[in-house]
Amino acid sequence: MSVFIVKLFKGKIPKISFQKAKEKILGKKYELEIIFAAPKLMKNLNKAYRGKSGSTNVLSFSLNKEMGELFLDLNEIKKEAIEAGIEYGAYFLRIFIHGLLHLKGFDHGRRMVLKEKNFFKLFESDAKKYNSRDRHRI
Repeated sequence: MSVFIVKLFKGKIPKISFQKAKEKILGKKYELEIIFAAPKLMKNLNKAYRGKSGSTNVLSFSLNKEMGELFLDLNEIKKEAIEAGIEYGAYFLRIFIHGLLHLKGFDHGRRMVLKEKNFFKLFESDAKKYNSRDRHRI
């Protein structure tokens, strides 16, 4: 199936292989919609679905076994990457993988962290390519 990208704000989307990562983690039949949302929308969704105030970097919504949505706030991801001293492309990739694993059914914990690390190693070259090309154009 496909990956659909919806951009609801102005900003630069990292050039990583969304389709390849989706297929490896969720399978080829899984249909994924990736929504790059403005901070205000992310705050509203975070409050409505998690009962938490403030923004968040990613929200995952599983619609059924073969379909889901990821909402990503690139402003929040960029801010967190800077605070952590991590390259933006690498941090974005980690957050994207994190969201996919939630769609796969993982909850926060040791198993999820291990899976994140393993999948990050598979796609790390995508993040490195992005960082070397676009480091100053986030």
